[in-house]
Amino acid sequence: MVDPPAFDYRAKIKEIDDDENLTAADKSTYKRSLADKKYVSEEDPFDLEKYRQAAGIAYDFSKQKMEQAGGQERETIGKGATEQRTSAEQAQQLKEKDEARDYGQAQRAYRY
Repeated sequence: MVDPPAFDYRAKIKEIDDDENLTAADKSTYKRSLADKKYVSEEDPFDLEKYRQAAGIAYDFSKQKMEQAGGQERETIGKGATEQRTSAEQAQQLKEKDEARDYGQAQRAYRY
């Protein structure tokens, strides 16, 4: 069995940079594809597709955690707003009672 030639990443990048027939976008695309090849070789069992799948799973998990945290935050804010409205309503009722009491006392005191 013949060993495949060693992959020279820097030489390939230089070839792409030196090629005047390629646009900047094409050069960028070719460089990205070379970067994928650089990390996937016979000596290195790194599997780029498995890495992408794992990154996707991690992203989905993180997104789910953020959504749950957001839901809890909205729920907490909602509870706080409800309690604040209830408290303001109770304060208004007490204020009205106090005013009615004070008015009644003032009317009785005026009669004497």
